[in-house]
Amino acid sequence: MSSFKPKKKGVVVDIDGTIFDISERWNQCQRFTKRSEMWNCVFDPEKIRKLDKPKHNVINYIKDLSNKGYDIIFVSGRVETLRDVTLEQFEKYNIPHTRLYLRPKGNFTKDVEYKSEIIDQLLKEGYDIELVIDDSKDIREVIRQKFNIKTVDPDELSLGTEIG
Repeated sequence: MSSFKPKKKGVVVDIDGTIFDISERWNQCQRFTKRSEMWNCVFDPEKIRKLDKPKHNVINYIKDLSNKGYDIIFVSGRVETLRDVTLEQFEKYNIPHTRLYLRPKGNFTKDVEYKSEIIDQLLKEGYDIELVIDDSKDIREVIRQKFNIKTVDPDELSLGTEIG
């Protein structure tokens, strides 16, 4: 008997700018001149709750992928202290998720490096990552080049968008 185990199909999805429009929160926080104050504003749970708007095209797309058997893996530059508010958002908009990776406290690695490390870890665990959805063009380019994984800009998604 074969011990072959098929790989788990996965899709990696960003959060801010990808499944949520954060432009109102971002614009409000640009008034701060000190970098630390600006980031404290950006990562304020109350601002996230009140100002972020769901991107229904992306949310519906990942719901469809989840229904087709894909694991939905969120990898975000949000800090770990925002886990509760993030899960509240997922529940409010019925967003499926298998895993949620948030930036550990004190981790200031660039987003592209942070996300690449997690994708590398997922591949080593046996995931077949078929798609990465991220609003950052730089991240999409690095993921395509480094891992040969299809990437897509969330603003270009619709329910008919094919993975393969």
